[in-house]
Amino acid sequence: MQRPSSEIRSILAEMRTSRRSVFDDLLSVTEAQMNEEAQWAGGPMSVRFMFLRFPDHEEEHTLQIDGLLANGGFHQTPAQRILAAAEVTRGDLLATLVGLSDGDLDHTPEGEWPLRWTLAHIIQVERSYARATMHAVALFQASEPWDAPAPVEPEPEDGDLASFIERLDAAREAAIESLSELPNDALGAPSRWADRDVDVRFRLMRLAHHEREHTAHILKWRHQSRRVHTEAQHLLGLAWRARGVLNSHLVGAPDELLDRGPTNGDWPLRRLLDHIASTEHFLRNRILNAMPRS
Repeated sequence: MQRPSSEIRSILAEMRTSRRSVFDDLLSVTEAQMNEEAQWAGGPMSVRFMFLRFPDHEEEHTLQIDGLLANGGFHQTPAQRILAAAEVTRGDLLATLVGLSDGDLDHTPEGEWPLRWTLAHIIQVERSYARATMHAVALFQASEPWDAPAPVEPEPEDGDLASFIERLDAAREAAIESLSELPNDALGAPSRWADRDVDVRFRLMRLAHHEREHTAHILKWRHQSRRVHTEAQHLLGLAWRARGVLNSHLVGAPDELLDRGPTNGDWPLRRLLDHIASTEHFLRNRILNAMPRS
């Protein structure tokens, strides 16, 4: 697996792992159980409310983090803003996978790909786009004409769902590590895509555009396969979408901001990220404690 290149990226990777463990415990909550009463700091609330706190709480602190980064003097470059858009679509993609299992990977509705083909394709294209982008930039910086890069190795189509998600994570970490520091002038470097002359800016934007295309593809596949989200799974998907937005603000953020205290007395970034992760465990425990005992 690609190792995150900064401490912030490592923390975000740990947060993903922690969240997946928390959410695995909640996937089977039924619609009827959503009306159970859970204990919250402000008094008793429905389990449904507690599920909604996952995305709501994340959004609250994302706004706080956005202000903290700006006050710390961090402003994303054009390349980082484009990669930030891909982090948003990654949250959308992860939302479509909530509630699926290994047994779903080979289900093939008429005229469609099995899920494993789609996931392998998304991973391979991300790796291919990243390589093609860096190849175009290297030629541009060497004042050499564009030529085609070497193709990436085929992405394996075997494995369980967890391994596909791990490889999605690894491909994204590799892309952000290699592309987030591209200088502004490199965005105009010539490249080719689908037999069209394009520039590197267009190629970067394809990371999000291609992912959005197949997010819609998977949603269609779920409908055809009668694997629609339960209410609990839908609300957990909203949390993954909120995580994509949070991650988008942190593309390119320097590690020195992790412990820099804001002048207004708010928490530093490290404490905010730790708080988001720990609150998810708190919410999970409150939800499970509300479930009727058999």
